[in-house]
Amino acid sequence: MKAPGFQPSRRTLTTRTQGVNPQLDFELQAVAEPAPLGPLANLDTQALQQQLTAAAELDNAGKLDEAIARYREILTRVPTLTSVHLQLGALFERKADTDAAVAECEAALKADPANAKARAALDRLRR
Repeated sequence: MKAPGFQPSRRTLTTRTQGVNPQLDFELQAVAEPAPLGPLANLDTQALQQQLTAAAELDNAGKLDEAIARYREILTRVPTLTSVHLQLGALFERKADTDAAVAECEAALKADPANAKARAALDRLRR
């Protein structure tokens, strides 16, 4: 059996095909030191979604510099949200700032070397 904050436990019991099987009781032991929380454990996801939506709205309105600034703020607060680098790369590409777009795509690949979108964007930008 498993439960958050407790050591996993396993017991073996022989069961019968007929009749009543005995009750099996478990007493889980608390973990002495809980595992460290992940990088997004204390994140206010609703606030983050609002910030991402606001940045996307700026992008849709053609306010590229403001959208870039908003996405950079998000990355400052949540550096583990590396997918934002792809959005920044696309914005810089639209601004014809190839060097900045390449840098953002490379940052996305550094965080996730298997990121096909970042690789495709780099291939397109380096032509």
